[in-house]
Amino acid sequence: MFGAFLVAIATFAEELGSSVGKYTIAKRLERPFTTGFTSTLAGLIGILIIGLYLPLNYFAPHFPGGFVFSLASLPTLIPRVILEVAQSYVTLFAVIRADRSTFAFLRVLTIPLLLVADLVLGYAMTSAQILGTVAIVASLALLFGYHGIKKRGSLLVLFTALNAVVTISLYKYDITYYNSVEAEQGIILFVLVVFFFTMATMKRERPLHRIFHPAQLAQFATGAIANGMFSFAILYMPASVATAAKRALSVFWAICSGSIYFKEHHVYLKVAALGCVVVGIISISL
Repeated sequence: MFGAFLVAIATFAEELGSSVGKYTIAKRLERPFTTGFTSTLAGLIGILIIGLYLPLNYFAPHFPGGFVFSLASLPTLIPRVILEVAQSYVTLFAVIRADRSTFAFLRVLTIPLLLVADLVLGYAMTSAQILGTVAIVASLALLFGYHGIKKRGSLLVLFTALNAVVTISLYKYDITYYNSVEAEQGIILFVLVVFFFTMATMKRERPLHRIFHPAQLAQFATGAIANGMFSFAILYMPASVATAAKRALSVFWAICSGSIYFKEHHVYLKVAALGCVVVGIISISL
């Protein structure tokens, strides 16, 4: 229950931050790499604050707490660093180009693929989870069949859905056997902050110039909440279940923001597809 609560908070904050970023970039109020820098910097600060002052690991004593790092994690951590940089880069432009609902629905594909990864990590797969996977795939087929998903940006989103299977699995493995959440995510977010700051500087975006702009502050706050809360949620549930809950809630919030703020069409079709996704999520979580 506590893990689900963290996922709910993280998902709402993530959607709010993504919508603000998409809107401000479209209106030329922000630049892409500055947006990425702000969000990842916020996530890094959030993780550091949690690690220093809010020991949530107390509720899961079998996981290491504080800033615990093991050199034995390097064979999995280094590939994860590379893949997380690629994930963040592609996600940034997927958010800009794709409709919010297209982005959320296609990323649901991560869920059935994570089930396979969880099997490798030792979790059992039930018949209900298989049926849930079928329901999720059926929802996407419904949207594609009735043109509820636009092609613009869809390949970028598909990459993030597939790549997330590897990054989340590596993350779950590292925090289970080697590192604390604070150390693992702190390293990843530090690398991402450096990456986006470097890219923003090379593109002459001046990432620190508008750090106190209301849009930047909103993304800063939502980035800290989203990164921090979801990072710890995976402590309390299997990676597939945590990601399933996140994807389902992301679809809901994306439909809301897409129809209200971005004037996307086929709302009723998307709600019907969301129903299939929810059925699939519940079946997978049983």
